[in-house]
Amino acid sequence: MRNGSTGTCLSPEYRNLATDDHETPVLRPVVWMGNAKRSVQAFPRGAQKLIGDELQLIQFGGMPKDAKPFKGVGSGVFEIALR
Repeated sequence: MRNGSTGTCLSPEYRNLATDDHETPVLRPVVWMGNAKRSVQAFPRGAQKLIGDELQLIQFGGMPKDAKPFKGVGSGVFEIALR
């Protein structure tokens, strides 16, 4: 997983999130609730990669298809549910 990534190896879809060619996208922090991080680390590697990619997209201001606002917690909190 790429939690804490510095953004030095961004794929094109992440690089395009900057509003200006000269502006570097801002990396928002990931805050894990309860045992969520431990639970994700127990997933198969393929699922960890998918969740890591989606977390990184959210960190750079995008919205992956598997994410939705997590109601009742606060603004800017998302839940990722893989199918």
